[in-house]
Amino acid sequence: MDAYITYDLSGRQDDVKRAMIGLGYMDNWNYNNKVFNLPNTCLWRKGIELADAYADINNVINNLNANRNIYLHQPIRLERCMVVAAHPWYGIPGDGR
Repeated sequence: MDAYITYDLSGRQDDVKRAMIGLGYMDNWNYNNKVFNLPNTCLWRKGIELADAYADINNVINNLNANRNIYLHQPIRLERCMVVAAHPWYGIPGDGR
């Protein structure tokens, strides 16, 4: 299954997104020679179960919180999250980042 995950965080969005991309998640995909860019706090990954995608974001947040500088960073909280199957879909390419 392909999973689409959308989420809101209390902080450190760039760190979480970078770590998720390191796990194989993507913030865009190609279709019919067009690049479709997802909104900023949305990612997708091919060939992963929905529960595993949810576990991934929680593990990323837990690891970042465990390794945070307590003087510089508040703990990251996952404020909202939804993981759904990425197919079927409909959208517009959006502007690149």
